[in-house]
Amino acid sequence: MGTCVTTIEDVSIIQGGKAIVSGSFSLSSSYATSGETLNLSNSIKDSSSPKVVFTSSGGYSLKHNQGNAAAGKVLAYFSVQNAANVADQNSALIEVTNATDLSAVNVDFIAYGQTY
Repeated sequence: MGTCVTTIEDVSIIQGGKAIVSGSFSLSSSYATSGETLNLSNSIKDSSSPKVVFTSSGGYSLKHNQGNAAAGKVLAYFSVQNAANVADQNSALIEVTNATDLSAVNVDFIAYGQTY
């Protein structure tokens, strides 16, 4: 598991004690199967399960597993159409395999969750 970089660019507090957080996320040089950690705990309450939307990059789609703000995981997927020798051709997207270098994958995100 390599090092991911989360950069918070803006935090807006809206009605109801909610925060909208925008930023960027750079994946690591050694992707960990089951996801990379996205830590939003400086902006969103740890006990909250933030909703996160990512842009795509390099043919990869990212999904947040809705864990808490400090330990939510980002899962990386690729299209079966872009895969060679994939056993499960019934899936639309396949998770990236362990230790894949995704250091060139840099995405923007917007997160929404309970603020402090």
